[in-house]
Amino acid sequence: MTYLFLDVGGTNLRFFVAEAEAVASPRLIASMAHNGSEQPILDLLRSWRLRGPIQGLGISVAGPVSSPRVTLTNAGFVVDLAQLCEVCQSPQGVLCNDLAALAYGLSICPPERVHLVAGPELTRHPSVSVAVGVGTGLGVATCLRIDGKYLVIPSEAGHATVAGRDSVHEQTIRQTRDRHGHASNERLISLGIGLPEIFSSLAPDGSPAPPAPEKITRSARERTCDLSSATMDIFFQLLGTLSGNLALTMGAGAIYLIGEAFANLEQELRESKFWESFCDKGRFSEWTKQVSIYGIRDPLLAARGLGMLLSSGDAMAGAPGVEMLLSQRGMPPLEQPQLNR
Repeated sequence: MTYLFLDVGGTNLRFFVAEAEAVASPRLIASMAHNGSEQPILDLLRSWRLRGPIQGLGISVAGPVSSPRVTLTNAGFVVDLAQLCEVCQSPQGVLCNDLAALAYGLSICPPERVHLVAGPELTRHPSVSVAVGVGTGLGVATCLRIDGKYLVIPSEAGHATVAGRDSVHEQTIRQTRDRHGHASNERLISLGIGLPEIFSSLAPDGSPAPPAPEKITRSARERTCDLSSATMDIFFQLLGTLSGNLALTMGAGAIYLIGEAFANLEQELRESKFWESFCDKGRFSEWTKQVSIYGIRDPLLAARGLGMLLSSGDAMAGAPGVEMLLSQRGMPPLEQPQLNR
């Protein structure tokens, strides 16, 4: 039996396949632009249905999930869980927010994919942790461990108002607010949206359009552009401030950084003022120093999370931000690894 997993973002989609005996170890089959159309998804599902029976379909999408039928925030087309299960003739399916899928994947992420960035090494799983996904956009989810059960609470914290810690940050935030009416976390603390926005705020009036995010990060790494270097400095400081705020707000024992901000910029992150900004919390600065910061390098994390949800069957029915279509015969539960994190 075959399980199919789709990670559908604002511009791209990734397609994974796993066999019943290795659901926790999916294979990436395709990564492509969907061009704002559901047709590539339909084509993939139909082609794999012809290869043999499909036992389960998992889908993660960039945007809030409150029903089995959602419209993607930035793509504009509809993802309908029941319809897509029918297309590939899958008897069961799960649909959830993309960061929620990543956060569920943390529960079965191989230890070698988890890297300590700052703070103390964990000796046991914290009851509360927070996953922060930074890539094209920004996502946040809270992870709870209660009586041996693992539950993710998705959020739209990326659209909450951003906070700075000094006058340079405040000036950047003010200019962003003047341009857009609201300065959200995602508007500044993201690679695709945030880096050009910060760069524009630092550039002199009348400057040309900001360079692409990839050029900003490359120029900062090569130290060939002072504005790019200053942009990355502010980016990492704002990410640290936000992560510290989340740790305080949720009482979290760990923060997990997921996405390109860690996978592609690990060295820059470690050398930045991220940790200084994280711990800059006045009377609670010593408290924040006890929080562990981990970075995740796992390109299969979303698919692992979808597999974990499918394996849980009706135990996860009704979980926040998770929509499920269940058959009478589910898949065997996945064993969660015993990890010191």
